[in-house]
Amino acid sequence: MEKERCDWATGSERLLTYHDKQWGVPEHDERQLFKMLTLEIFQAGLAWDTVLRFEAGITAAFHDFQLEEISQFSTTEREMLYLDKRLIRNHAKIDATIENAKVLVQLHQSGESLDHLVWSTFSEAPIDLHGTMTDPKEIKQFTKAICQQMKGLGFMRVGPTTCYSFLQSIGVVNDHNLSCFRYAELVDKKS
Repeated sequence: MEKERCDWATGSERLLTYHDKQWGVPEHDERQLFKMLTLEIFQAGLAWDTVLRFEAGITAAFHDFQLEEISQFSTTEREMLYLDKRLIRNHAKIDATIENAKVLVQLHQSGESLDHLVWSTFSEAPIDLHGTMTDPKEIKQFTKAICQQMKGLGFMRVGPTTCYSFLQSIGVVNDHNLSCFRYAELVDKKS
């Protein structure tokens, strides 16, 4: 019998795999968090399947998301990325990735982390959107708070939509449909 999934996940094999293995799974690894933030930034205005198609190229071009390396990219390296066919060649998104790496390096030097920034707001536990936060105003408020905090630290291209998508992708919010098999699996892991 076919497992029931979120509607958006059935458009391609890439989407299906991402949905079943990664989307909404609580993530705490700093490099993986930065990668997911970067992919969400690259996704703005595009289909998620497009970003997944470029994921390997983005990962390679950004040195497997090694923050120290990215934060030290020269102007020449940045300009080479603008021409790199492995990437979605959007200058603003490439620039944001480099600048966000610099922000994270500074954050780490001050003893903070992206993990703490996004998870501490929510008591380190995923939000079950269907069980704990059903008021759209509440959802907007908590997304706006994270967004403002990140912008205040200097993160670029982290508007409310990108922030919310990021929180979904890293499991801060369990936004799987109630009928999706992953919803129950993730709620069970939380318990």
